[in-house]
Amino acid sequence: MSENKLYQVAMVDTFSNVQEIYQFLSQKAATTAPEKVSQQLKERVDLGSIMVAEKVALPHIESPDILTSQVLLVKLQQTFDWEKQGDVAFVIAILLKENEAVEIKKRIALFIRKLADDEFVENLLAANHIKQITEIVGEI
Repeated sequence: MSENKLYQVAMVDTFSNVQEIYQFLSQKAATTAPEKVSQQLKERVDLGSIMVAEKVALPHIESPDILTSQVLLVKLQQTFDWEKQGDVAFVIAILLKENEAVEIKKRIALFIRKLADDEFVENLLAANHIKQITEIVGEI
């Protein structure tokens, strides 16, 4: 996993089930309670769609169990059928600690706005290496 304090990038083959996604994200999270974070992600996803573009999922939570806010970018080598969400090739998890500083929230908001740019999303989906994704994100 490549790190840039706020952003972390990983590439995985795929996931066999949704629980694996929650476990993977919660293990990468800056938390002392990964089980709680996993459950909070599941509860958020159960509320409604997390798809922000075709094949791009954006699970997100704000939690007192998160110690450091992070944006986890996970490129899947093979698409995964995320139940009730659809086929996913890229997971972007936003894990926000409770009462986060305004500056960090602004940086995350800027990133989220970039997801409305089709070219930006296409570049993320087309990236084949962690370094490529890191460079794309580093341009924000």
